[in-house]
Amino acid sequence: MNQRLTTILVMLTICLPVLGSCKRAAVTAPNNNNQPSRGIALLDGSGEKVTAVGECGPNFANLDVVPAAFLNLDRAGVLKGVESKPELKLALLSALAAVPRSLLQLFFLNLRGEILVTDANKICKDTPLTQEERELLGGPTEISACWVAEAKEPLRLVLAENPHVIRSVLLRLFAYMYSEYFIARIQDTNAPAMFQESNWRELTTAFIENNQLMTEAFVADSKNFGHQKMVSLENLRSANPRKFANMVFANAVDSYYCSAQSNQAFASRFKLTYGVFTEASRPLTPIKVFGPSLW
Repeated sequence: MNQRLTTILVMLTICLPVLGSCKRAAVTAPNNNNQPSRGIALLDGSGEKVTAVGECGPNFANLDVVPAAFLNLDRAGVLKGVESKPELKLALLSALAAVPRSLLQLFFLNLRGEILVTDANKICKDTPLTQEERELLGGPTEISACWVAEAKEPLRLVLAENPHVIRSVLLRLFAYMYSEYFIARIQDTNAPAMFQESNWRELTTAFIENNQLMTEAFVADSKNFGHQKMVSLENLRSANPRKFANMVFANAVDSYYCSAQSNQAFASRFKLTYGVFTEASRPLTPIKVFGPSLW
């Protein structure tokens, strides 16, 4: 992990909780009846939807094969709703193994977050989706996951009680948490004065610049999609450029880290976007902040 980000993370526990609360970032899972083979590029290899397909992380068959670090998360009591449900617990631990270690540290150690597996649609149903977002997702749909930050409650990632949903959306949800909770809060005008210091400005400026470059690359890569798909993408981009950029970022993180197959498909099908994501010469690019793929 980038040393500057490491230094920043150490300071977060006491700083971020004062920045207010909100609920955002709805995530939906793919249709199981039309699920491509595991590991297709999560930026949308099919041209149908810009949502994840396939399942992320190694397939832990039992707790004996789960690395100690992830078992410690389970023992720490930060994985809620899976305590007596082995299938859901193994799906969650498998999905967590695909999440970059810097994001795990940020969420669990610095932001003191929890993951809750429950009736996600009940909790996430009030998460606002624009008409353009619903159009891109294919119309009205149940919300399978969201992040929730409420006063006097821990930051939570909420997931539906479905192993496939957990494996399909958790990594992307971490990426949305990073862009729509963490980055948004250190940019907040009501943030403490320390967030105006150069280290913080450098982190947020680089994130915005990288997202802009990745958005342009994604649009260029997406010219191979059908006409209607491009209309939906351009509608969302025109209506809310920030949401569009965060969507591209989340799906890029998903594609790069989900599996060896998704990483390879990302590199071959979205060459320009992949190039921006993995650029080593610019400051604080995603590959520098989150580290190389584990696959």
